[in-house]
Amino acid sequence: DMALLKHKVDEVLATPWHMEAQDACMHAAAQIRKVLVVDDSLEFRQLLAGILDSQGIQTRTCGNPIDALRLCAVHRFDLLLLDYVLEDCMGDEVLAQMYKHLPADQIPNVLVVSGFGDAVKQSLLAKFPCVKGLVSKPFDVDFLLEKVEEAMEPAPHNQPNAAVAAAG
Repeated sequence: DMALLKHKVDEVLATPWHMEAQDACMHAAAQIRKVLVVDDSLEFRQLLAGILDSQGIQTRTCGNPIDALRLCAVHRFDLLLLDYVLEDCMGDEVLAQMYKHLPADQIPNVLVVSGFGDAVKQSLLAKFPCVKGLVSKPFDVDFLLEKVEEAMEPAPHNQPNAAVAAAG
């Protein structure tokens, strides 16, 4: 009898242990950290994704800034791991487009990967508050993971500085 079956299902769903399990599942889902890796080198994307996946970090990858913007518009990422020198543009251009086209709450924290070192870092940190650090190539895996953890700390907001807002 369908009515009896429905009643039994309702009883099970109403039990406290079920509620606790449901809460635990929802909490676990909220704790999954998500990173988008943007690099024009397929091998480097795969390397970074493998490193992050091994740490339980859900990773998506893309090879160009247009796909990065599309993915950020649709998904919420805790971190964008952005190669500074892409085939079609530079990392600061990608960041400027993010600020131009995405609402502030869709802009993830960013960790820039670059072979250019501190000059790039200082410029980006001054212009884009979403940039939380820089990892120079080549890098040590433990150093990368440490920087990823630091960069994924929740940011109160990623509003652009006045100069960036005026330029957009």
